[in-house]
Amino acid sequence: MIKVRSFVLIPIAFVFFLLQCATAEKQSPRIPTPDEKDYAYFQKSLSGKPSLEKIQEVETEYYPKQICFHPTRPEVYVTNLGNHEKAPFSKGSLQIFSLNEGKLLHREAATAAVECLVDEKNPNLLYYTDMFRDEVVKFNISSRSVIWRTKIKPSNIKDFAGHEYRYMPKIVHKDYDSERLYISLWLNGASVIDDKKGELITQIPKFCSLPRGLLFRDGILHVMCYGIGGSGIGEIVWLDPEKEKVVKRIRTGGSPRHIIPYGKDKALISNLNSAQVYLYDVKTGNIEKKIHAGSANTIVLDPGGRYLYVSDRTRNRLIIIDVEKWKTVDTIDVGKFPTGLAVSPDGKYLAISNFHDMTYSLYRIKRE
Repeated sequence: MIKVRSFVLIPIAFVFFLLQCATAEKQSPRIPTPDEKDYAYFQKSLSGKPSLEKIQEVETEYYPKQICFHPTRPEVYVTNLGNHEKAPFSKGSLQIFSLNEGKLLHREAATAAVECLVDEKNPNLLYYTDMFRDEVVKFNISSRSVIWRTKIKPSNIKDFAGHEYRYMPKIVHKDYDSERLYISLWLNGASVIDDKKGELITQIPKFCSLPRGLLFRDGILHVMCYGIGGSGIGEIVWLDPEKEKVVKRIRTGGSPRHIIPYGKDKALISNLNSAQVYLYDVKTGNIEKKIHAGSANTIVLDPGGRYLYVSDRTRNRLIIIDVEKWKTVDTIDVGKFPTGLAVSPDGKYLAISNFHDMTYSLYRIKRE
């Protein structure tokens, strides 16, 4: 940071120079998108096997759930569930930390913040679910302000007595072509929201037990149905959100939890209670490969496209899988009950939220 202690007149060109320096400190180089010619070179630069060096452990508020990076701003976003046993009426929050110092930059109050999503097309926008208010929130990162809060259920649906929720929204997934948000509802189906208007389009009634992870492809919403508790069974459901109709059910057993895209027609899925990760074909619904991965919870693909990070939450470990060779290449001890997981878009950092420690850990990724 350049400090000017005293001056009489400063040339305009020098003022612009100062502004550029300040901006350079706050912004990282832009990462090429998959449709740009430099993307293949960028991925190749990250092809080496990753190893992790822990550089920070940062205190959060009660029960951090998910964690997100920004593609250019050196910031970390953490959603906190709140409601700790020592403070049973404590509220959740969205916390924003500086990447380099772990300093708290902003706190946005919530009742029980669960998942976060930084918009891929406009990274000035962040979405998060507020589970105990039955809301999705659209947040402006630059101005640190809420753009809209939207209920995930019709106004005629009553909340549980003494509460502000009925359905408990979990994952928020965006289809950028239609500018619609798809929200999984832990207790009842899914919702579709018009992102531009911030309005509920429809709330699809219950079609499986405990829906969680979502992926929208070719008009089909692939829903991971956790399935434990009550009479539920773990399965992947193909849902046509336009017709609000189930097209296919794929019984997996266990508890499918998260799904992320892998190339054009494939996806990777974590199944927590089957202790596996799947390679899944989104065109056919076939599970092509399985690999043991402990209590596989959150999964995130390295920007290089080859290595998958898996939070093994009951064993307090991080597992790294070489997806090309389909084998585990490393297992690392981490904090207590690792839950949220994210890799910075430039492939330089990995962050894990430690649910029971009330911290997140930041690691530098080195390449062999």
